[in-house]
Amino acid sequence: MMLESERLLLREFAESDWEAVLSYQSDPMYLQYYRWTHRTARDVQSFLQAFIDQQQERPRHSFQFAVILRAGDELIGNGGIRKSTPSERQAEIGFEFAPRHWGCGYATESAGLLLAFGFEMTNMTLHHDDVAHIFIQDDILGHYLGRFGVGKLHLYTQNA
Repeated sequence: MMLESERLLLREFAESDWEAVLSYQSDPMYLQYYRWTHRTARDVQSFLQAFIDQQQERPRHSFQFAVILRAGDELIGNGGIRKSTPSERQAEIGFEFAPRHWGCGYATESAGLLLAFGFEMTNMTLHHDDVAHIFIQDDILGHYLGRFGVGKLHLYTQNA
């Protein structure tokens, strides 16, 4: 399964993606926003395996995509949409990107792809009082989600 925009390709994860993910998840700028203080190859391989295992679920209710920069075919992060059960009509979306790609509009672009996918393919609905948990670099994404009716934003500045 793939979602495409002019600059990005969102595709299913493969086991071989772990090195690119480890690279950005080891960046100190990335780590300041997470509970963990370092990442290992085993950590990231387990992280990705959970997403790969979700690809086999039927009916499927969690979709996590590697975000690929089309120019250069570079994995720059990941984004996903998840429902707690297949019949649930509400979903969560989330993203993470390599710090060197922050501020380029990739989260906003990915959000558009994932929201369209959620509404069209997974029967998701959006409620006005839904809450978005946004890391401070993603404040533009918060404004974008506000256009879709997300009423409350929780901003985290570090080590959320």
